[in-house]
Amino acid sequence: MSARRTLSLASSWRFHLGGEGKPFTDIDAPLANTHIAAYMNNKAGYARGPAKTNFDDSDWRTVDLPHDWSVEGEFNPENHMDAGYLPRGVGWYRKYFRLDESDRGKHIELSFDGIATHSTVYVNGHLLRRNFCGSTPFTIDISDVATFGRAGDPATALNTIAVKVDANWMEGWWYEGAGIYRNVELVISGKTRFERDTAWIRSSRGTDGKWRLLFSVHTRTDPHHLELLQNYSKQLGKLKTPKAPPFFAYFRSTLLDMHGAVVCERMETKTTWLDKQQIVGSFEDLENITAWSTGSPHLYTLRVEWMIDDQLIDTFETNVGFRTTHFDPNTGFFLNGQHTFLNGVCLHQDHAGVGVAVPESIERFRLLQLKSIGVNAIRCAHNPSSKTFFDLCDELGLLVMNELRNFGSSPEHLQQLEAVVRRDRNHASIILWSICNEEAIQGSPVAANIARSMVTRLRELDSTRPITGAVSGALLDDFGVAANVQAHPIASMSGCPGAGTPDPRPENAGQRVPCPGAPGVGDLGTFDVMSINYNLPLHDAYYAKHPHVPMIVSETGCTYATRGITQTDSTKHHFAEDDTAFAPWGATARATWEHIRARPYLAGMFVWTGIDYRGEPTPHEWPSVQSHWGLFDLCAFPKRAARLHESFFTGRPERAAPPRATELTLMIPEVMRDLPILADGEFTLPITIASPIDEPITIEIEGAARLIGVGNGDPTSHVNKGHRISTFNGLAQALVQMTDTHGPIVLRASSHSGAVATLSISSIAPAHPRPSMPVVFPRHLVTGWRMSPITPGAPDPDLVVSDQDMNTWDRIDPARGPQSAWTRAAGFALYRARLTLPKALQARGCTIRFHRVLGGLEVFVDGAPISVRSVGNESAEVDCPPSAIARSLTLRIRSDSGPAGLAGAVELVKSTS
Repeated sequence: MSARRTLSLASSWRFHLGGEGKPFTDIDAPLANTHIAAYMNNKAGYARGPAKTNFDDSDWRTVDLPHDWSVEGEFNPENHMDAGYLPRGVGWYRKYFRLDESDRGKHIELSFDGIATHSTVYVNGHLLRRNFCGSTPFTIDISDVATFGRAGDPATALNTIAVKVDANWMEGWWYEGAGIYRNVELVISGKTRFERDTAWIRSSRGTDGKWRLLFSVHTRTDPHHLELLQNYSKQLGKLKTPKAPPFFAYFRSTLLDMHGAVVCERMETKTTWLDKQQIVGSFEDLENITAWSTGSPHLYTLRVEWMIDDQLIDTFETNVGFRTTHFDPNTGFFLNGQHTFLNGVCLHQDHAGVGVAVPESIERFRLLQLKSIGVNAIRCAHNPSSKTFFDLCDELGLLVMNELRNFGSSPEHLQQLEAVVRRDRNHASIILWSICNEEAIQGSPVAANIARSMVTRLRELDSTRPITGAVSGALLDDFGVAANVQAHPIASMSGCPGAGTPDPRPENAGQRVPCPGAPGVGDLGTFDVMSINYNLPLHDAYYAKHPHVPMIVSETGCTYATRGITQTDSTKHHFAEDDTAFAPWGATARATWEHIRARPYLAGMFVWTGIDYRGEPTPHEWPSVQSHWGLFDLCAFPKRAARLHESFFTGRPERAAPPRATELTLMIPEVMRDLPILADGEFTLPITIASPIDEPITIEIEGAARLIGVGNGDPTSHVNKGHRISTFNGLAQALVQMTDTHGPIVLRASSHSGAVATLSISSIAPAHPRPSMPVVFPRHLVTGWRMSPITPGAPDPDLVVSDQDMNTWDRIDPARGPQSAWTRAAGFALYRARLTLPKALQARGCTIRFHRVLGGLEVFVDGAPISVRSVGNESAEVDCPPSAIARSLTLRIRSDSGPAGLAGAVELVKSTS
């Protein structure tokens, strides 16, 4: 029993990309036509190929997370256009970490926030999870298969994570990237704990202006611990104690303001042990609360501590934003009772140079750029974004329509829905759930059935937010009638106006108004808010037919523009920034704005898109590799469309385009200049390169930083990596990531024409470093040992054991714990393993080190005896000649009178000679 620790696993993953010319030997190959291959194929802990614990990855490259291998590849017109003409394929990741003996008996989880696209996860050779959605988070309990030991102990085997990522499967029609592109964490907690992602926080404000905070979280105790703890609880009740009544557990809930000061605190005691129960608490009549809003995103912290006597067992902590929201069918959206028009954009997770592996500081930069022009709302298109993204939206005051990726009601689809909603439902920024986007079957009865199932499950998980779906047609078909609206009321704390009042419709005389349900996806009454993509003429017709349904414009615009271009040139795939070219289903920015603002019943709009993204290079194809619809280009440099929408959103006159640089310059963007530059190995600066003419620029870095990507916003640019990028219409971008060493850094840009610009910055050590698992590297251990029966006489070292013998020769693994010693007055045993030198040692040979052998030792390689030298008490070494082929390593161990056996790891190390 102990408080939880959450540790980052971002550093030092081994990575290998498969494909033509780089195949993996046996993981996906047909099973060898032998009995032993079939017998061992599905034995626990005996995964094949890169999934097995002792797979040789010594020649794989090392990468840090987040990582997107697709953006590292070469553009090719043979690759799929909607993947940005970049390669996908199948890749493998492997990561090592050590768990200390003090963690034995604890609950240990791996948390993946997103892997693109299909993934299979193994830990220590055990298949633990398959995940078939690239944007769905998932958690794996590894407690049963984890190993433990102390640093420096050669018998301690490291834990090995192996992840197969199949990115050939495309879930979208835009650039999704490939690989482990979001955070991975290791969570260590007690066997008794708060269950992960069960917390639910709700706030509401009464008519007297006082706030109420309701929260709940589930407890969990692993079954084999529960009986022990219950017995302890009974014994405690019998003890003489000043506590009256005697209690075993209590919960302390604390609400803190943004400065860490205690706002209020409460205690709740329990006299029995709690397992799989919901702990519910509340803070009532809260005064002097600063509401969360887009202009003042004030966040409090709720901390719930589980105590037994005075020992901290577990802690749940989350940010809390006090706010109310509601959608009115006639007057739009209200935040904290104030009318708020949703100046929104749709957004994909994709940035120049790094693809979907967007560092947190670059995600912040993108959102700050959008916020700087008056954007106050984001639609996650068309998949839930990362936890980091929602944390930033909470902090920056951005409202979010969170959209699920897959539309379906199978157990797999509902599991994806549940994972997203449980992770995200406590974010103040999220005001609306969307279950789909432009489903081809949206007008059918099948779609209605699926939508009902998804909405029912979603409302069970979160009854405080309205639900919608982005639909594009079939809205006025008579597959139902308005009188058949069967809305599902949303809890009153969501601020649904008019609920409970007499229904004014004649056909519903005598009934009360629920929170309005909206026809959609083939079913009247499924949605609380109707979301329409494009189709501007449909708004009035839909409103006339369904006047009680709130409505938003979930996707609109689709105006083509290329930053800095004044005249369209189709030969270069460039569009003028004059708001005249748009997709056949879209409209100009001005026409869209005038239409929407003339209709008070529309709660707001989400422009397609806020920032350009790779893939979907409509209307052109190769060499265009990205979209043209963004208000900002792929580097988040503003187009004229950004300045135009700023005038729409803020009411200020449209600003003129900034003048072109008169000399080569390196700059930190204005929205990032006040941020501390943290030497945490993750913080990344988007450095702007400005030049008077467009030409190749070479970038150099001195100091504790590295260049992780480049871009220039040109939709035909085919450069993502490297130290050379051409400016496009005067601008380019270099993504400079800090290492974990703080100090001065000098950036230097040299142009083809001879100009030079420098920028000096300095990184600082973070005040609160992110807890991370220490980086460890695998030792080359010989595994897969088999031990013969003990015999009175010395067995032949060439004794053949049948591959089908699963009974007389035991399988042992001294690297995961010492073998139990055997004792016989006089006896012998053979130990045999397959010996394949790691690629790093094959050319020179190595030393085989036996860390602990009890009894007399003889060593044979392919039946030939090898000279053994003692290197300490119970330790020995032999020299192993160079070889790239597999050989047989046999030990003959003799017991004369005491314990005998292979009691420690067998390790391959570099020869000292």
